[in-house]
Amino acid sequence: MMAKSIISTFLFLCILLALISSANAASCCYLQTLSDCRRVYGYSGSAHAYFYGYTNNTLVSARVLPDTVTRSAAVSGVIRAVCHDERNAYALYEAGRHRYGVVTLNMDNGSVTDNALPLSQELITTSFAACDGESFVMGAGSAYVYVLGIRGGNTVRYEVPSGAERLFVNGGSAYALSFQGGVYRLRNGTSSLCLQLTPHAKLTNAGDGWLLTASGELVSLSGSKETVQSAAVKTSAGTFSAGSSATAVAGVKDTAAVLTNDSCCSFYPIGAKAPDENADTPQQSNPSAPISLDRISPGVTVAQLKQRCPEVAAVYDAAGEEVRSGAVRTGYAAALSGERVTLSVTGDLNGSGTVNHADVKRLMQTLANEETLAEPVQRAADVNNDGAADNRDLVLLAQSAAYH
Repeated sequence: MMAKSIISTFLFLCILLALISSANAASCCYLQTLSDCRRVYGYSGSAHAYFYGYTNNTLVSARVLPDTVTRSAAVSGVIRAVCHDERNAYALYEAGRHRYGVVTLNMDNGSVTDNALPLSQELITTSFAACDGESFVMGAGSAYVYVLGIRGGNTVRYEVPSGAERLFVNGGSAYALSFQGGVYRLRNGTSSLCLQLTPHAKLTNAGDGWLLTASGELVSLSGSKETVQSAAVKTSAGTFSAGSSATAVAGVKDTAAVLTNDSCCSFYPIGAKAPDENADTPQQSNPSAPISLDRISPGVTVAQLKQRCPEVAAVYDAAGEEVRSGAVRTGYAAALSGERVTLSVTGDLNGSGTVNHADVKRLMQTLANEETLAEPVQRAADVNNDGAADNRDLVLLAQSAAYH
C-alpha cells in the first residue's frame, strides 16, 4: 500500500512539474535564430504576430502568436530587404549586377519559393513589399522613384506622386509611402491615396489596418484618415509593431509579445479598450509647456526645468551634487520652498535621462517579481499615468524605446 502511495505521489509531482514547465514556456521563450540578424522587425496581423529578420543570405521568421514556429530560408545572393504578411516571410535579394530575386517562406508548412525578377535595371533596395502573389520594388526614374509590380513574368508601373520613399505590407495589401507623406495602396495596377501624413513620416505596422507614427499616433488605413491622438495600444486591431536592433514588439488580439536583445520573447495580456480610452503615450518634450515634477517628459533639461518651474531653486543628482546642465534624470531632486522633491522622468527607470531598452528590461523584471522599484522609479514606470506600473506600461515603454 505504501509503495502504491509513493508511486502515486511521484506521478502527481511529475504531472505538476510538467504543467509548471508548460506554463513557463507559454510566458517566455528564446528565439536564438534571430540573434544573428542585422535587425529584427515585428509584424502584427489579424490573427498572427511575427518577429523576422535576415543575415547576409538567410531569411529568418518566428511566429510568436497564436503559436510559436521558427523557420528560415537561404537565398542564392545577398539579401537587401525583407517584409512579412499574414502567412509568409519574403526576402528581396541581389544575385549579381541588375539581377534580383524574391524568396517566399511559407510559415505554415515551411515551403520555400524562389523567383527571379524579370528586370534588367538597377533597383532601390531599401525596402520592398510582397503579397497576394505580387512583388513590389522601387526603381529610380529621371526625377523621382517609381514602383514596379511584378507578377510572374509581367510587370506594371505604379505612379506615386512625388516619388516613393518606402514600401510596406499591412492587412494583406501593399502600400507606398511617398516623399511628401502620402500613403498609397498598390493594387491591380493602380495607386490610391489612403491618407496624407507629414513628409518623410516614420511608420511601423500596428496591426491590421493601422499604422503607428514616431510620435505615438495610431493612424487608420481605412481611408477615413482617422487619427487617434496619443494612442499606442489598439488591441482590437491586433496591435503593435515597432522594430529596432535591440527590441521589437508585436501582438494580436489581446496579447503582446516583447522581444529583447537577448532573444527572450515574453508575452503579456493587454486589456481591450476603445481607442479614445488609450491616451497612453508619454508626450514629447514641449519647450513652452508647463512641467509636472511628478511626470517629466524624457529630454527635458535642467535649464528647461528651472525656466518653466521658477520655484525650483536648484537640481541635485543622486549623490547630492548640484547639476546645472544636461537632461533631467529619474532620481534627481529639485530644491523648492525649503525642501527637496525627488524627480521622475516618464519611462526612465534606470536614471539615464532617456528611454531605452535597459528600461524595458527592468520593467519586465519588475513585472516578473524579480525586482521591487523605489517610489520615484515606480512613478517613472507608470507610463500611462493610471496609478500602477503594469503590462500596458511595458508595451508603451517598449514602443517608446524603439523611437529613441
